[in-house]
Amino acid sequence: MKLIEEARDVQHYLLTFDSSYPTKYEEVKKAYVHLFLPGKEDISHTLILLHGTGGRKLEHLYYFPYYFASNSIATAILILPYHYERTPKGHKSGDMIMDIDNAALKSRFMHGAMDVGALIRVLKDKGLSHFSIMGISFGGMISIMAMAMEKEIEKGILVVTGGNFEYITWKSVATKVLRIKYESSDSGCTAKKCHEIHKAFRGYLNGLKDLKDIDKVEKEQECFTYDPLTYAHFLKGRPILMFNAIFDMFIPRRATLELWEELGRPELHWLFSGHLSSILYKKKIARHILTFLTR
Repeated sequence: MKLIEEARDVQHYLLTFDSSYPTKYEEVKKAYVHLFLPGKEDISHTLILLHGTGGRKLEHLYYFPYYFASNSIATAILILPYHYERTPKGHKSGDMIMDIDNAALKSRFMHGAMDVGALIRVLKDKGLSHFSIMGISFGGMISIMAMAMEKEIEKGILVVTGGNFEYITWKSVATKVLRIKYESSDSGCTAKKCHEIHKAFRGYLNGLKDLKDIDKVEKEQECFTYDPLTYAHFLKGRPILMFNAIFDMFIPRRATLELWEELGRPELHWLFSGHLSSILYKKKIARHILTFLTR
């Protein structure tokens, strides 16, 4: 744990720990966390923040931890596996999330969720408590998985994220690269075949009674096992706050609403923006989150 900067009564540390999740990529084995602690006041809550995909720098998210830390909330930005410092050689940050291998994708999603659990235990050892999680876009998907797996996460905030991978894969602008990969591969997956497979998805969700039931699928249904809707199924009644964009071409409106329904229709705010431009509403989002966390 190394102090990077102390400004505005906020201490910014870089925290690292070894991830216990198995992977063949050396770069992914160490977890990196940007931890922001209030400099003077007592810490009332701890917020874990998960970023989205892409290679943009993290600094555009720093408004949130500085704002929350100035309001007595410690904030930890976890670098997700296969992103930023944890990107394997020969790849760009986040590009390994655009894969057509369901087994590989399931492992990469699970790795992120398991690192959240490991981070909670590391932060508890440092005296922090009252954990909540905030996930942006892809980070929101991992947040849903982590909440289902970690009961110590008291509240969840989901920003411009959604569920139903059939719809996201074939309708989102962000997943165009996936569609190209499917078309040029021998996987045989097409929009029509995907739709036929997903006819069983609702029955699968309705049959989920325990997290152990998630893996009870046919091989061609393995994409069910890391869909956000699958884990949202276990979060009904948990405090959730959602922000989504009216003009989002990455997370289509239907994907947002299906997730909202599966979560039990939690509080949802619509932003007059697109997916990437939603950051322009960071002050509004932060104020709502502060009220949500402290009420």
